[in-house]
Amino acid sequence: MATPAQVFRYTSLPAELRNAIMEYALVPGDVYPCAKQPQPKSTHPSRKLLRAVFKVRIAGVDHHVSTKQQPGFQLLTTCKTAYQDGHYMFYSMNTFHLPTGSARDSEHWLNRLQPDHRSMIKSAAMTFSLADLTPHCLAEMEKIWLFDIPLKTRQLEHRMVFEVSYLLCWRYWQEKIRFLQRWDMLEKVQLRTRSETWSFDGEAFRGLEAKEERRIMDLAREEVKSELESMVDEVGWKATKKALMTRGAASGV
Repeated sequence: MATPAQVFRYTSLPAELRNAIMEYALVPGDVYPCAKQPQPKSTHPSRKLLRAVFKVRIAGVDHHVSTKQQPGFQLLTTCKTAYQDGHYMFYSMNTFHLPTGSARDSEHWLNRLQPDHRSMIKSAAMTFSLADLTPHCLAEMEKIWLFDIPLKTRQLEHRMVFEVSYLLCWRYWQEKIRFLQRWDMLEKVQLRTRSETWSFDGEAFRGLEAKEERRIMDLAREEVKSELESMVDEVGWKATKKALMTRGAASGV
């Protein structure tokens, strides 16, 4: 352990070295909101940073951000300068992925962030996937739009797959795109499927043409439809629905 004479003075480092340390610790690249929120007892600024829980993905491995477990976030507790440097880099330099589910879920997540932290986010991403078919979304679909499909034959089961993928595309994904387009502070936006990624600067995305939007979402819908069809062909719609309803709300893709 260092003696008092050997204490490392972070604030004595040149600004470029401080920034390099913070970027290494706090900029994994992709950050995903988690379903549950912590209830911090402390009023320390570093805890305010984490009122929203995040999952960071580094080299394909997921890590849940915690001031107790993540060394990078422990840096923020050392001094005011470290906190100011770090929390700005975390929010402004990472890409924040929308939570799975509906546009309401995304709005709820964003509203939980402090206003100054929301204003720092410059890059966001949305992934079109079967993970968006959360138990809540599927229950809403069945209650409002799909209640009258009898599902007595495999043909009707495939009709259900078609209807679900269509609703996911034009009732949920399109609303999430509109949510991103209303997010005026964004400078970069990514739309992703399992196989493709489309990148836009903020202005180009807010002015996205309907033809291009339809092309992207049709490709995404076909991917999800194919995935659902494979599940239904293997185990039938009832078992597929049970698997979807019992997996719990996803916190990231």
